[in-house]
Amino acid sequence: MQKVATETDQNDYYMLPEEALPLLPEKWCNSFQSMADKGSAALEVAEKELLQLSRMSNSFTSLVASKHAQKRLSAYKFDTNMELDMLTTAFVVAYVRLHQGGNGSGFDRNILPEKLRVVRDEIIDVRNKRFAHNDDHHSVSNAMGVEFDGDNFFLKFDLTLGYHVCGATEWHELVSFLDGYTVERMEKLLARLKTKTGYEWVWPKGPAPD
Repeated sequence: MQKVATETDQNDYYMLPEEALPLLPEKWCNSFQSMADKGSAALEVAEKELLQLSRMSNSFTSLVASKHAQKRLSAYKFDTNMELDMLTTAFVVAYVRLHQGGNGSGFDRNILPEKLRVVRDEIIDVRNKRFAHNDDHHSVSNAMGVEFDGDNFFLKFDLTLGYHVCGATEWHELVSFLDGYTVERMEKLLARLKTKTGYEWVWPKGPAPD
């Protein structure tokens, strides 16, 4: 079902299903049908770019989650609870999802500046060895001790977890770079769409959510 958007004097938009066009006055019907035909023709020309935009959109959730987790970490005041572990896990998992992506929505390591490639590698390493699996990672230390008093054996367990209390300083730089990179890619695609179709392509912009 094709829909046609029409703008009123109050800048409100109404969506009309294609099936409703024959029910309108002939003048309106012809006008809306012409608009719909132009839109369909433009979409066909822009198919490649629209596919790229669709793939990019798959990364938006992970990008927003990474930004939010990093912001929460940067404002975190250390406490002896597990919130820091949860925030760190959230950031690492969200970042890896953003990097690896799905349906072609990820990005290549080489788009990062050399300094941030090292940061990226460290995040992937901590994700693989600490959060996703039980392999050894330098930020985690487990030890078991056994003591004997002549009558009983006493087991003692020692767990040490290492953290960046406010998140690694470079994490903020990494997220900011990827945020800007995503916007730049989006604007380049929209510019190509304008060149191909002759129409302006607009996407929603506004302040980041808290």
